Amino acid sequence: GLWRLRLRLRSGIRAGYPVACWSLSGTTIGGAVMKQRVVSFDGSKLSAGQSLVRLALLPVAAARRRDIHDEAAGTAVVSI
Repeated sequence: GLWRLRLRLRSGIRAGYPVACWSLSGTTIGGAVMKQRVVSFDGSKLSAGQSLVRLALLPVAAARRRDIHDEAAGTAVVSI
């Protein structure tokens, strides 16, 4: 019903925001406040695929307290 549509829409926005921000500018609003940006290991912008991998593995990285999301996506957080 309508509540499922709303749930899908909210989930899409929640996932789409960091993926779009990381792919376009390398940072979210929070990252800009903290003066951090996410880049590929070679220093270039992230692809949408890298952003998706990074987002998907964030919960695992938090649980293990290791940056496996960045290792798997080929990304790094840098200060700006």
